[in-house]
Amino acid sequence: MRGIIWCAVVCVFVAGCAPDPPDSDASPTLSTPPPVTRPLDPSAYATEDTVCGLLTDEQIDTFDLPRNAKPHKRTETVFDCAREKEGGERWQLDYTLWLNVDLVGEWYDAQETLELLYIEGQPAAVNDLSDGRFCIVAVTLAEQKSVQVMGRGSRQEDAACSHVISVAEQMVRNIKG
Repeated sequence: MRGIIWCAVVCVFVAGCAPDPPDSDASPTLSTPPPVTRPLDPSAYATEDTVCGLLTDEQIDTFDLPRNAKPHKRTETVFDCAREKEGGERWQLDYTLWLNVDLVGEWYDAQETLELLYIEGQPAAVNDLSDGRFCIVAVTLAEQKSVQVMGRGSRQEDAACSHVISVAEQMVRNIKG
């Protein structure tokens, strides 16, 4: 933590720049998991019947995903939704709402290929795997509340992370209301 503060002070003093605040629309890369400054309440989506509503029908169409989804209640505090597009350009999107864990904080200690950033002003982490065909994004919504979005494509050029980050942005906007 001292390293970040020291770097910020040096940056402002030497270069005259200042880091983007968490509520900025920019997505700066970070070196440690930031705290949540604007907690969001995802409780409206915290049932097996509502978790798939993290994306609206219009957004599902925009992302070229099927409207039929497979919701699943894993536990009292973990809810999943799966969508899979079959055919020529196969694409699978799974998302999970966690009401009992800060995934960004958990991942920070365990992942080597992690990129920390902000998504819609919320702390987030991206784990880009398998040459762009598989990506996982976690967004911290509030203390011990996170949403995880995982995308898998059938072709290397699918650029899964750009797609998954866009989906996560929409979900956070929907939770904000």
